[in-house]
Amino acid sequence: GFGSTFTFGVPLAPADGVIYEPAERDWSRVVSLAPGSSVHALVADDLQENRDILAQFLEAIGAGVTQTVDGRQAIEQARQLEPDIVFMDIRMPQLDGMEAARQLKADPRTETIKIVAYSASTLEHERQQYLASDFDEFLGKPVRVEQVYRCLASVLGVEFVLDDPEP
Repeated sequence: GFGSTFTFGVPLAPADGVIYEPAERDWSRVVSLAPGSSVHALVADDLQENRDILAQFLEAIGAGVTQTVDGRQAIEQARQLEPDIVFMDIRMPQLDGMEAARQLKADPRTETIKIVAYSASTLEHERQQYLASDFDEFLGKPVRVEQVYRCLASVLGVEFVLDDPEP
């Protein structure tokens, strides 16, 4: 053929900051934990229905789950089982979630366990109070499956198998 070829250079400064920020992951597409990933969770809530819902979300992706009814039992179970993560209701009889979390973080046997507060009280100042104390994350009730999976990825760094995107 015929034609011309041109080349040119543009002097640009090196990129600074975030170059590409991927879109938020679609957590509703989570099918299971990625191969080689494992999670054992302790769910502490005085209401059976709340424990069951959270346990179903976790078990659906292959996580192991132990349930308990109050903060005192949560401390005992955490010391015995050493779970990766504890989902702790704030308001429970015997010992509330705030005090249970404080005791878990003060104990060398359980201080590294990640603790997620979850509560129906979702006022921003309360959320900030939980995060400033002994909790690693906060979930508001009613808990949605997408929140739980995002939380696991954020707090534990686990990976997931996702279903195929729609065409």
